[in-house]
Amino acid sequence: MYKLSPEGRNLPFRFGSLLNYSAKGSTKKAKTSVTIKDSIKNGERNNIKKIIDVLTEDKYLTYFKDFLNEDTLLIPVPSSRKYRANSLWNTQILCDSLVKANLGHSVAPLVKRQTSVSRSSHFANSKDRVFPKAHIKSMTVSGIIPRGVTNITIVDDILTLGRTSYSTAKLLLDFFTTEELNIRVFCFMRNQGLESNKELTRIVQPRIGTISYNPHTDKTTVR
Repeated sequence: MYKLSPEGRNLPFRFGSLLNYSAKGSTKKAKTSVTIKDSIKNGERNNIKKIIDVLTEDKYLTYFKDFLNEDTLLIPVPSSRKYRANSLWNTQILCDSLVKANLGHSVAPLVKRQTSVSRSSHFANSKDRVFPKAHIKSMTVSGIIPRGVTNITIVDDILTLGRTSYSTAKLLLDFFTTEELNIRVFCFMRNQGLESNKELTRIVQPRIGTISYNPHTDKTTVR
């Protein structure tokens, strides 16, 4: 059951992302980026492995060392649908694939969706998408964090507004109020469309930034 910590902590969370895609781009590269995005969404293991092969290159291992390492517990972001056993959970597949490549200690699917919400991809306008308070209300935490674990990375597929990732991270932070946790977010791709009107120039474009939250507007900001 979700509980809000006395401090009501609305911390910014650091995020890392490897790939970039453009839903509106007209170039061949932009269209390729959408194909890659769809394969991640569909949990296509062969294509996910190709992405992780890029992640294991030395330069990216160093760049994302605070997010992906053998000492970090990976927690998949819940899908928009109510949790059902044996249903496709693509972020669980992403986490399992990362651990197999020694980019995580283990996987703990602690956050599940108890009621379904609208899929973000169904709405072009941010005001029509699910806001953090509604995300949190639809989620539940079950299970415990293994003893001795302090580093946690929330794993998401696509970063757009950061609302789902932020809500998952905050839910954990406020649920485990007595734990000293370092919570970060790693997203395989981010949506360039919210950052720039320019054509996509590179698909592999690693970035580290922050997802912050304004409790007065119930909105997140990705920087």
